Amino acid sequence: MYTIYNWTTGSNVEIEDSCGPFQVLSYRKKLSTPSAGAQQAYYESRMRKRKRQLVCQLEVEDVLIAQGMMQWMVGDCEMVSGVSNILAYLEKLMVSRMTKQSAISPHYSGTGTIALEPVEDEILLLDLDEWPEGVVLESNAFLACSSTIEQTVVSRKTVSSALFGNEGLFSMCLQGTGYAAILAPCVKEQLIVIDLEDDALRIDGHFAIAWSNSLSFTVENSGATAAASVISDEGMINTYRGTGRVLLAPFGSGEIQGRKRRKALEQEAQENK
Repeated sequence: MYTIYNWTTGSNVEIEDSCGPFQVLSYRKKLSTPSAGAQQAYYESRMRKRKRQLVCQLEVEDVLIAQGMMQWMVGDCEMVSGVSNILAYLEKLMVSRMTKQSAISPHYSGTGTIALEPVEDEILLLDLDEWPEGVVLESNAFLACSSTIEQTVVSRKTVSSALFGNEGLFSMCLQGTGYAAILAPCVKEQLIVIDLEDDALRIDGHFAIAWSNSLSFTVENSGATAAASVISDEGMINTYRGTGRVLLAPFGSGEIQGRKRRKALEQEAQENK
């Protein structure tokens, strides 16, 4: 038996969202910030630029967590890698290279509590009952999900989407029932949710965070003709067509900088100095 004090009930932390086995903690201020960075930390807190942390309660249900993201755990927690042999590992490694996600999502079971590494990005919780056809994620977005959810790979169905879509050749797709936690560049209050019914959503830029697997993703000219696209200076646009849902960031989000991705970028910058 264990008891945790001064964590989810601390004066500097709040529970932003919760569903299923997951809770999203938000740290209001960086209380250990050195005096030299106090001004920057103050304005970041005013802008709600905070550290966020995902908490998993295993007594609710088992979870799958992105590789390397577990920070600490307490209680009766058991972890299995989900890889039985070297061939299975190579298969998962290939999937990782294709989707730009972690090669392995360890399976945690038991009755304990798990805290994941704090992240700079926002954390969104999804109920997959609202995504009956599955949800496709952009690169580096996956953080954790219920063990009842299956992780699959979907490929681009058209040459245009593969070459010009800026979403890669392959993406991770979550299917089944349960809950998922994903990284996002904007808070939930700013997230635009668009439900399509035999219609099309056209986006000029990299703004889609996740979309239904039932939607057809293509890249098309912004105008009726190529000449019209050139004259309007809009060029090629990402198009999501069919029936389903799209989660959209309202402003330029850039690429989600997951923990692994950010570490790789920092290491590359140091090597280039």
